[in-house]
Amino acid sequence: MLLDYFRILRPTDLAPLVGILLSTLVLYLAFPITRRAKLPLINGKRPGEIWATDAINRFLSDSESLLKEGFEKSENGFYLGTDNGTMLILPMRYATSIRDTNGLSFSLFARDLFHWHIGGLEAFQPNHVVHETVNKKLTRKLESLVDPLSAVTAATLREHWADCSDWSKITLSDSILAIFTKVSSRVFLGEDLYQTPEWIQLLQDYMVDSYVAVGSLRRWPVPFRPLVANFLPSVHKARKLIQGARDIINPVVEERRAAPETTTETCGLDWIDETASALGVPYDPAVAQLGLSLGSVNTGADMVTQLLFDICGQEKLVRDLRQEIIAVLRHEEEEVAAAMSEDSGSRKTSRKALLYKLKLLDSVMKESQRLKPLASVMVTRTAQREVTLPEGIVLPRGSYVGISNYEMRRAGSPMGAEFDGYRYYNLRESTGDETWTQFVSTGPKVMGFGYGQYACPGRFFASDQIKIFMCHLLLKFDFKLPPGEGRPPVYTSGFSLIANPTAQILIRKREAEVDLDAILGL
Repeated sequence: MLLDYFRILRPTDLAPLVGILLSTLVLYLAFPITRRAKLPLINGKRPGEIWATDAINRFLSDSESLLKEGFEKSENGFYLGTDNGTMLILPMRYATSIRDTNGLSFSLFARDLFHWHIGGLEAFQPNHVVHETVNKKLTRKLESLVDPLSAVTAATLREHWADCSDWSKITLSDSILAIFTKVSSRVFLGEDLYQTPEWIQLLQDYMVDSYVAVGSLRRWPVPFRPLVANFLPSVHKARKLIQGARDIINPVVEERRAAPETTTETCGLDWIDETASALGVPYDPAVAQLGLSLGSVNTGADMVTQLLFDICGQEKLVRDLRQEIIAVLRHEEEEVAAAMSEDSGSRKTSRKALLYKLKLLDSVMKESQRLKPLASVMVTRTAQREVTLPEGIVLPRGSYVGISNYEMRRAGSPMGAEFDGYRYYNLRESTGDETWTQFVSTGPKVMGFGYGQYACPGRFFASDQIKIFMCHLLLKFDFKLPPGEGRPPVYTSGFSLIANPTAQILIRKREAEVDLDAILGL
């Protein structure tokens, strides 16, 4: 296809284009970004390598070993050859400096990493309307969302795992992703739209094709990417899917705007629209929904998939988790019964308080995220101008910088590389310090959700959604790894750390000790 494009150009058009492409390519492949600090370069071109292709492949397939090599050579940081150019990697103690230094842009970094300026990939653009919606609408409505989330989780589990009366083998990642797609859509799209098969399929297709497009474009120098995008099948698919999303979402938004009095409940469609109106800015409802789902569905499903891999085979931990859930739910039953006897009415206690009491589950979630965060490098930025960090490191204009969380999960670190589901529970109990030991906590010690202004605003929703799902799963199902198999290895693609997408587990229905569905008001 690219060859066909060149064939339709006149010779007078082709010569300057080829010259520009070749000149840019030589500069990109032959010369790394200027390095000001006296720090080592990891994964540069090796003897005999003319192009950067081999270095890119090493980064994509084995970035963890490269991070290990880098910190062994310099505990103060290093430069790393990545699929997006050379990047300065710093240890976690620099996190506050990166957060507080002016002239460093997350949005520009995201542009070069996810190419949101290219048609079809707009959903990856950091969106102020969506960010404000999550902060000021979604997070404040969490109390009222617990029961609907529980209801749709129960229904979706019955739909997907109905035939599991005996041990049944499932590909965990695929199954959890399908469940979380529907559960999240219930909140973002409302009762009427979330079960639309066309939307569910479109969303799942977009999550695949858009990430394929993003990864493919990273193999090209930044100046080439808008041109190359026109010849990538994955980009064409993503563009068609965005138009398909507009065909589904936009008429519904227009209808709700025209007749708000007919809306029986508000959902993400309304919250985003209200936020955009309050800010006085235009927005694309379909792109906003896709962006919201990319941030919620993928991350939540990946976290739960890894969490289940981590606790499979840990019989005592699973037993203790079940006992905690049962104790909290039975206490909830008693409180509701007491309230009803006092005023002869149906009064619910705080749902958020109920989930907060699941401290061991919270600890297990945080420990799983510590050992497998979504990415091995967080707090990523692009220098908008030459910037000098407080520690004296100079970042040239256009250079990339990020904070690695490798040290919080490496062997030999204070917390080590072994999974201990009780770790944060014991720390909370022994120190009474909840500022950094909770799953949703952020800070320079714990960067599973990032740090600073761009820390994930949806982490509170994610926490509730995962806890609700785990309550249903732990009470209603047994699960284990296939005989003779250990915990599946994490799949790495550059800085991305992904719960194994092909690994399978065995699941089987069990008799729940308490009626979770009744307690959460189904």
